[in-house]
Amino acid sequence: LRYAPRFRAPDPPGRAMIQGLLHAGRRMGLHAAPGVDVQSRRVSLAGGGEAGLRILRAAAAPRALYIDFHGGGWCIGSAMMDDPINARLARESGLVVV
Repeated sequence: LRYAPRFRAPDPPGRAMIQGLLHAGRRMGLHAAPGVDVQSRRVSLAGGGEAGLRILRAAAAPRALYIDFHGGGWCIGSAMMDDPINARLARESGLVVV
């Protein structure tokens, strides 16, 4: 990992532009998750505070749970960015993706 490329967050106007493009894509349906049920939930954390979860589940009985940590370095993007690939995992592998 020492030599792996690292994401360098752009300046605030650059982050705003990226977020704007992501929101535009969402409105155009680019982050759609066909064939799965998608839920967003807030859960309480043991040490206080809350965390948001995005849950993708296919119609079939789940075989296992897959936890996906989306990229973005806590400054760009959202869990919704991974909906297309996570929906495919849920549909084709019988996984519940969180």
